[in-house]
Amino acid sequence: MATTFIWIFAYRIVDKNFEDLKFAENMCMELEQSMQTLEKELQYHCERADFFESELPPVDIRIQKLTRGMRNKNPMNIAALGSSDPWKGQIGADDIGLAKFETYEHGLRAGYITLVNFQQKHGKKNLLSIMQRYCEGDYEKYASVIARRIGVTATTDIDVRMYMPEIMKAIIEMENGYQPFPETYFIPYDRY
Repeated sequence: MATTFIWIFAYRIVDKNFEDLKFAENMCMELEQSMQTLEKELQYHCERADFFESELPPVDIRIQKLTRGMRNKNPMNIAALGSSDPWKGQIGADDIGLAKFETYEHGLRAGYITLVNFQQKHGKKNLLSIMQRYCEGDYEKYASVIARRIGVTATTDIDVRMYMPEIMKAIIEMENGYQPFPETYFIPYDRY
């Protein structure tokens, strides 16, 4: 279809002077080559859009203990949502109600959304109040460890999005005892 359009375009240019047919043919060939180059570039960029599907390095957790969060591909140990409206990539829940995900990327996404929602929907302005909602255990200790990691106090009002992915990494380490993910896993959650 693009080739037909190019030929019609070229013939209209030389409509009044058929002696320039060779010029029109050359122009059509150049336009056709340009279209092919553009199609190749478009295909390349479409393939690059599948970054998380194809280029993330594998997470090497063999040398570490396999914690519940890592088994569930839910490194931040986010609670499962109901079966009628699950998290994207959620494939179920474990015995204590934590979500199980298809991939680690889905688990990280759910953790990010949870933290942002605690602040935006539930009015939690500082790490202490966020961790009070997030944790079942010693939320004060949890909040102070994360606060030290990002360089604020636990009661300082913050925009959690401005401290991503550091907050996510700290939570992963607190939940699992280690943080095995390379930086590429956190690119979508980097500071706005």
